Amino acid sequence: MKGKKCSDLAPAINYAETYRQYEAMNTLLCFNCCGGPSTSPNASWRRLGLRSLASSLITEHEFLKKMCCIDLRNNSLYSVPEKLFQLTSLNTLMLSHNKLRELPPKLKWITPALRTLHLSDNTLSTLPDCFADTKIIELYLDVNKFRYIPECVCDMISLETLNIEENPRVTQIPDALGKLRHLHTFKFDESKVGV
Repeated sequence: MKGKKCSDLAPAINYAETYRQYEAMNTLLCFNCCGGPSTSPNASWRRLGLRSLASSLITEHEFLKKMCCIDLRNNSLYSVPEKLFQLTSLNTLMLSHNKLRELPPKLKWITPALRTLHLSDNTLSTLPDCFADTKIIELYLDVNKFRYIPECVCDMISLETLNIEENPRVTQIPDALGKLRHLHTFKFDESKVGV
């Protein structure tokens, strides 16, 4: 593993996923970009070319349950397993710059710790209704394919930061967004959006 770059691991990870060689995957996932076992509460798996993330991999790795921050930005993920959102210590989840079309439709948000969710630069057009029940403080939805601000976002009473920029079809700000008393940072395309 010494001297390997993150980009060098991508073919091996995809091979392991395709053929369900989880022993190889276990070895790869236990190594962070720094080239050694991950002892930190943060995991960075950026730019690995990941196309999918098996649910069983999340449940099989005990160290993931202690992670506070998981960074999966700049991969090629089309979907993510529900189990990712059930890691009880997870405070920050970064899924920006992927190819996500949707999140698991029947998400059960078990994790009480999730506060920051980065979903920028994907192809999302909806969010699961259960978002309304989360305690997320920062939500980044910029550069997606939303046609409107999802209703569930208007019910996220803990929300302090919301970015919906570069969603060209979003042309209205719903009155219900006024319910978010803690919202102090709201980024949107002023030239395209009417109130």
